Amino acid sequence: LGSVEAIYEAFVPFAGEYSALAARGPSGEIATVGPTRNEHANHILDVSVYPAGLSPLQERDARDIARQIAKRLDVVGLI
Repeated sequence: LGSVEAIYEAFVPFAGEYSALAARGPSGEIATVGPTRNEHANHILDVSVYPAGLSPLQERDARDIARQIAKRLDVVGLI
């Protein structure tokens, strides 16, 4: 929306929602977990399922994305 940030969730026909977790320490080491498949009830996260049922390539890509986000944002902690 121009220069205004927005979330377009209501307009995207998602096939599913998945999450990967990255933990980054002060010296830059990163560990990842997941991804999990997220299931909602009444528009609220109800259950996260692991394994998520994705292909090995999709799982690796999800962990790589989480790792890169933590690294590029210079996060120390969980993301």
